[in-house]
Amino acid sequence: MQPRGGFPGTPLFRFSLTASRALRLSALLLALAALAAGCVAPSARRGASSRAAVAALPSPPAMETGVWPGRGQALVRAFFAASGVSPGEDGLLAAVPTHLPGGCPSLPALRRLARENGRLWIAGEASLPRLWTALSRGVPCLFPEQTAILLSYDRARDRLSFLGESGEPFFLPPGEVFRGRKSVPVHCLLDPEKPLPWRLGRADRVELGRYFESRGDLARARRVYERVAEAVSFDDAAADAWSGLGRVAIRQGRLRAAADALGNADALRPDDPRTLNAIAYLRAHELGEPVSAREYALRADALDPGNPAILETLGHVELISSRPAAAAGYFERAWAMADLKGLPPADRAEILDQLVRAYRDAGDRRLASQVLAHRERLHPGIPLPPDLAGLRGGLDPAGGSVPSEEAP
Repeated sequence: MQPRGGFPGTPLFRFSLTASRALRLSALLLALAALAAGCVAPSARRGASSRAAVAALPSPPAMETGVWPGRGQALVRAFFAASGVSPGEDGLLAAVPTHLPGGCPSLPALRRLARENGRLWIAGEASLPRLWTALSRGVPCLFPEQTAILLSYDRARDRLSFLGESGEPFFLPPGEVFRGRKSVPVHCLLDPEKPLPWRLGRADRVELGRYFESRGDLARARRVYERVAEAVSFDDAAADAWSGLGRVAIRQGRLRAAADALGNADALRPDDPRTLNAIAYLRAHELGEPVSAREYALRADALDPGNPAILETLGHVELISSRPAAAAGYFERAWAMADLKGLPPADRAEILDQLVRAYRDAGDRRLASQVLAHRERLHPGIPLPPDLAGLRGGLDPAGGSVPSEEAP
């Protein structure tokens, strides 16, 4: 019979260690391992500690100075590049117009440009821990007070690295940036398709809803707006959320829900041009009430003159009221403001479609033909509406081809 646990014919106690000897041997092995690790890779350990003390953008943007008429466009372009997108020159010029003193950016235009490029422009305030979180997750931050992009935050050296309008990096200690404040004004670019790095505030959630609305994701936009609107609050965010719910409901064909939501928005914040225009659009396009629609649209135009969306609504009201000449005047003004306001291609094509209808109904077949040809040259990838598709080549049989310089 063999003893249990040992080799054949060998007593078990001959090959066992006492508990104290086992502990001493384990401690010796651990010490040797630690000593070997310290001798072999001290720089690796210091490098890991150093990396943990620095949060930075994964790919710092480069400034293209000397290319743009104003340095503001170059800074905004670098800001978008840090988020991995490249906006077009037309959108940049509309967001940072050079005709304004200092090229002062337009925040609504910047947000619209971000939405068109799959990003969410957040304007608010951030603390030092939030800046660390943003950089750690690759979220670019723009500091309006420094007119610069935040590149990195070095905790060990207690300094923030920026990229300014000149294209050269510079460094500031956090104390000089914050100056005793807990937070400072910061603009951030987020990717809404990824998990958000922090909990958004009510106003930022409304902007998130507008992003999904602009992308045609009406279900997600509706959920975001509802979360803001259902909270017991009577602030601007609630009014914006109810207005967004009304616009989404119009696009979904839920006209009663649209009227109720827009009524709530108007009650929370009277004389808001965006809400008034949505009400006018609902009554003109969907309910067939041109008289009341004109009243709301005129109020919106008085509050926000030159807004192409409002001008388009006024033109449609005149068109369905059998006044095509007056409608054409509004559509012409809307088209003239489209470039200045940086409207996306789909909205520009819709304005031209309306202008074709106005000229057609007014009996000016040559102008209708010119606009139709111009529209197809500018937006060949956007199909014509069914009521205009059959007019191709049949509006002006005597006019022949239309020179491009004669187009509006």
